Amino acid sequence: MSRTQAPPIERPRSGVRVRSSITWAHSPTAPAPIQLIMAAPCVAAGIFVVRMGLLEKAQPGEGLQGMNLVLVWVGALFGLAGMGMLATGVRGLFRGARIARLRRERPGEPWLWDHAWDTEGASDMTGLNARRAFVSAVAIVLFMVPFHIIAAKAPAGIIWKIGIGVFDLVALLLLLHAIYLTLRRARWGVSRLRFSRFPFAPGERLDVQLMLRDIGSGFDSLSFSLRCIQERYVRRGRNTTLERETLHEASQTMKPESDGPLTRPSYDISFPLPAEVPGTDLGGSPIRYWELEARGATGGVDYGATFRVPVYSRVLVS
Repeated sequence: MSRTQAPPIERPRSGVRVRSSITWAHSPTAPAPIQLIMAAPCVAAGIFVVRMGLLEKAQPGEGLQGMNLVLVWVGALFGLAGMGMLATGVRGLFRGARIARLRRERPGEPWLWDHAWDTEGASDMTGLNARRAFVSAVAIVLFMVPFHIIAAKAPAGIIWKIGIGVFDLVALLLLLHAIYLTLRRARWGVSRLRFSRFPFAPGERLDVQLMLRDIGSGFDSLSFSLRCIQERYVRRGRNTTLERETLHEASQTMKPESDGPLTRPSYDISFPLPAEVPGTDLGGSPIRYWELEARGATGGVDYGATFRVPVYSRVLVS
């Protein structure tokens, strides 16, 4: 490993705050039983609406048009959503059964059963986040198609136009975000984070090495942020939302004037892990996880990568 480490310029943050950055480190889903329960009525509703649109054509022999086309489109989306929930729910049941079995067999080693870790290191999630942003944009576009059809067939009020515009803007922003992440991946490739050991534990130090491909020119600065994220279901009135809260955050920054030219292909990173902050729990619902974010300022498309890191509390088994 390189002998130069990022200086211990850290800003630890204890307590809880709502995290606002746009990442897809984890795709939150409802528990598997709930998805299976919701899948059947969703598929049934989709079939019913599609059937309604097909049977209520304006004149025999004419193609689908107007509200009939809207009904078929909405019904198809409901059906696809239901099938997706069914598939995800079945996978969730199998995953839950596997976790339960391994939990019984290795109760003191949760890192063996709650996530498919590579014990040597982790790859950055830029490509995964780009795909998720693109899929989210496409999903919003498909959802909004019938609303655009209705607006085109009849005069739309200002509220209707504003609502459509907001959703279209969100889809556009997600698409632009996906394109930017794709350009970032094209320039920087896949970064790797090498673990000095596996797993890490609260009260110890997290020592890892960031490995980059040859970047040509150096960074103007290179910063690292370590976070412990807790997801929580929050109920407000009749609505339940999933929020991500930061239980701990610490940062450090490297600069050429203090650390020399930032052109090396690898950088040693070291953070203390507070003993009072809990470890990873990816088998629960909602989950808790630790992540390391690296950002490099440079000309053109900047460098950015997020890595999941294995920080686990030691479990005592009687």
